[in-house]
Amino acid sequence: MSTDTNGAETPQSGAAAASSSTFVIPAGDETATIRAAAQWLVVAAGAVGAVLVAGLQLGAIGALVKRWPLLVIATIAFVAALAVVGWIIRTASAVLVIRRVTLNDLLRARTAQQARETGITLASEPDEEMLRIDLDISSNRWLLPPPHQSLSALYGAYRAAVDDALKGDAKGVAREAMLRPYLVEIASFARTELARARYQDLSAGITGWRGWILIVSIIAFAVAVGLPKPDEPPHISGPVATTVVLTGLPQKLHAAGLDESCAGVTLIGTAVDGTLTEPVVVTQRTPTCQAARFTVTKDIGLAIPKPK
Repeated sequence: MSTDTNGAETPQSGAAAASSSTFVIPAGDETATIRAAAQWLVVAAGAVGAVLVAGLQLGAIGALVKRWPLLVIATIAFVAALAVVGWIIRTASAVLVIRRVTLNDLLRARTAQQARETGITLASEPDEEMLRIDLDISSNRWLLPPPHQSLSALYGAYRAAVDDALKGDAKGVAREAMLRPYLVEIASFARTELARARYQDLSAGITGWRGWILIVSIIAFAVAVGLPKPDEPPHISGPVATTVVLTGLPQKLHAAGLDESCAGVTLIGTAVDGTLTEPVVVTQRTPTCQAARFTVTKDIGLAIPKPK
């Protein structure tokens, strides 16, 4: 094997180089277009991830602590979106960094498949990607010179030609020179098909359910962190004369520290803390209800501030 200016391995010429049986794609093949498309997807996915992280920092997540349904929605949406972004980057990286494909890879996968079909137990399963490419090679007859109908048949003929050429047979040299370009073309085709298959998997994932999860998650996250916080009732900063109507059940009043006999009673008191909707009041004594300090909740009754 030799190395070109781009660092890619290319087959040596001549019969003496055939012993390795490693034919790989030359540099500058059509996989560059596929890689460029995958690279843009990686950039786009990274941008989406950056936007999500920025939204997490600027979205005032802490303000959602008291609004737990929105907090749950925002958390789930954030994790789901990042998971899809991570999948896109990982899958696109497999397109950008395509493994070296050799004829041995294809032949080994076909041999393993044949062994599996005959019931032979294998240490590892056949490489499905290589099997698919091997099938594509057999389907594209322009890759195979007649009368060869499979890669294994072509490679067997090439090895025989190499053996004859090494013995000084002129016909073997001619056959080796004639068959060698086909093997180089097959290696190129194999790697291009591998890149195309992985890009198709990536494209199908983005346009499929993963893409929908990403879109819905981004929208849900934006809505959850972007909803305006509801106005909180004003805090009581000083004493406010208040009328308290106790409408709660006796059990609720007792739990709040009041006598059960206070049910249905209207008390006069002063709000000293809390908010206008749930003030902490100090009430005056009545014939049926002792003076007390308690928080007026909706389970107990209603607090009505008196106008000044």
